[in-house]
Parts: sequence; structure tokens; C-alpha cells
Amino acid sequence: MLAALVYARLQRSSAQRVERDIMLTQRPTVLIVYTDDCLAHSNCILAFAKLLEDVANARVHIDQLELNTSGAIPTRWFIDTFAKCQFVIVVFSEGSEMVLKGETMICERPFPDLFDTAINHIISELNRTVVSSRHSSSTRSLSERFIFVHMSYSPSSVIPPNIAAFPVRILSIPSQIGELIARLHEQPIGSQVVHHVESDRLETAIEEVLTFRRVNPSWLEDRLVKQNNNKDEIRKSEDVKLLPISKPHSLPTFAEQIRLARKLNIEPPDEEQEGERTGARNQESGIGNNDDLDAARFALIGSPDDLSDSD
Repeated sequence: MLAALVYARLQRSSAQRVERDIMLTQRPTVLIVYTDDCLAHSNCILAFAKLLEDVANARVHIDQLELNTSGAIPTRWFIDTFAKCQFVIVVFSEGSEMVLKGETMICERPFPDLFDTAINHIISELNRTVVSSRHSSSTRSLSERFIFVHMSYSPSSVIPPNIAAFPVRILSIPSQIGELIARLHEQPIGSQVVHHVESDRLETAIEEVLTFRRVNPSWLEDRLVKQNNNKDEIRKSEDVKLLPISKPHSLPTFAEQIRLARKLNIEPPDEEQEGERTGARNQESGIGNNDDLDAARFALIGSPDDLSDSD
């Protein structure tokens, strides 16, 4: 299949202002990773993806369009798409900043947010390559595959310092969309691509995000899962309430044990051991001494004198 021919104007030097049209004959594959901060933000990312397809002649993969397919497994989709895409664009925002701090965002879509999984995968690959590679060209090649961006309504500070420290280019969109296109098509970094395709959809989407934030000042807090600091104590309290309450069951007396032994035709309990246990219980409960208990036993089974008289 022949790729669509997209023209862009390349400005070689800002001093000379020499411009020429070039054909974007390549069709780079791009994966966009982001967090679902709000509906307006996700719509803006979708408009950004559409702009890359129209202007940069890119084939963009984004969860909003590909995870709505019946039977799609989100994690498997990410792993497969990550492996086959030439470029991975990570869009940082206020929501991603909170996720990186350990917060959890409320899922409002039929598929999970994959940012945490994606960023861990990306950082792991960057760390592994930077540490193991002895050649700067290898590290640079990998770094060019990843591009970190933030939309104009999010400050660059949403990118944590430990992530910003990687040798990965950070761009602000839409003001640096030209450099992004140049990188996707492996143009000289000093070049500036000036696109002539209307970006009204992206600009409108950005305005909708700003409007949403003005109307909903607590939007970010509302998107986070409320953490209950006392959840362990509450769970323990609920478990205690669910425990059945019943009266303690007393052990059978020695006489009852003798009667049960006779009934079941089994050997009766040992008198000496039972006497020790009974004596201990009696001391605790204040019941009479062992002599009284012995009399009760013999009243049930007969005394030794009765046996001698029968002879």
C-alpha cells in the first residue's frame, strides 16, 4: 500500500528564512501514552493523535480507538503495540503526576488506564539500556524513540525530575509540533517544520480543557480514589461485629464422663488426672475439696466397701 503523500514546509535556517516543501513519504508508527485526567483531556489527546495522522502522516495507536474492540486485552494490546511502534509519545499531565506519586484515579472508561504500566515499562527499558550500553550512539538511538510531551495547559513541572533526567526530548504541544514532526521523520533537529494543515480541532480541544478546569476547580481531587487511612481499623471492627456471640460451654463433670463412658462402653477417664484438673478448677471457682467429690463419685459407682461386702 502506498503511503499518502503529505507536504510540509521545511525551514532550513531561521536567519536566512529559506523554506522549501518536502514530502513526508514515511509512515511512522506512534503509540501515545497518557492518563485519563478527564473527558476533555482525553478528547484533547484524541485531537492530538488526529493531528499527527493528518499532518505528520503517522499511523497513531491510541487506547481510545483500539481498546473498544470486543475481546481486546488491554495489557496484551499495550505490550504488542509497544513492541511494534517506532515511536512512543508520553503525554504528561496533572493526572499522570498524581499516578506517579502513588495515587489511583477513578476509572471512568470500559478499559483500565495503562499509564502506570506503560511508564514502568519505559523507565525499565531506559534504565537497562543506559546502564548496559557502552556506546553513546545506542543510548541516543533509544532516546529518540521516546518523546515526552505536555500540553500547553500543563506546566513542564508535571514531569518528575527523575524522569525528566533521562536523555529524552521534552516538547510542549502545540507550540513545538513542528519539532515533533521533524523527529518523527528523522529530519535534522535544527530544522523547523511548519505545517499548513488547520489545527482548529486541537486548539478547540485545548480551550475545552481550560474551560472545564475553570468551572471545576476541584476536578483533580474528584478524579482520585479516596484513601481511607483507618481502613484497617474499620475492617477489624467490622470483623468483630460479624463474630457470632454465644455462651461459653462448660466441660462435662467427672460423673457425666463416667456415665457417658458406660453408655458408650468405653474406658472411663483416669481418676487421678481428672482429680488434678478438677481440683484446679475448683480452686479457681471456689468449689469444695476433693473429698466431697470422691463421695459423689462413689455414690454413683459404689464404694470399695460395697465390693468387699459382696464377697
